[in-house]
Amino acid sequence: MTYQFIDHGDQKLLIKRTFKEYQLKSEFNVDLLNQWIGTDIILRKNGMFYCCETIQDATIIEPEEVPVIEPTTQNSGSTQSS
Repeated sequence: MTYQFIDHGDQKLLIKRTFKEYQLKSEFNVDLLNQWIGTDIILRKNGMFYCCETIQDATIIEPEEVPVIEPTTQNSGSTQSS
């Protein structure tokens, strides 16, 4: 699968779906379309609508913030005979 992206201002957007202007009613519900496609912004350029999802900035997790999970030992269920 090939992904297409748009740089919009200081944001990077993932294009999830495109429509030609004539495919949508002139007063279509932007919120409903975003909800249906799973996007958060719709851009229009050159007779096309681009339904996009904003790519969130990565959050750096410092090593001291990462929880340490200690391995647990589990009994394998076998019993020893005497």
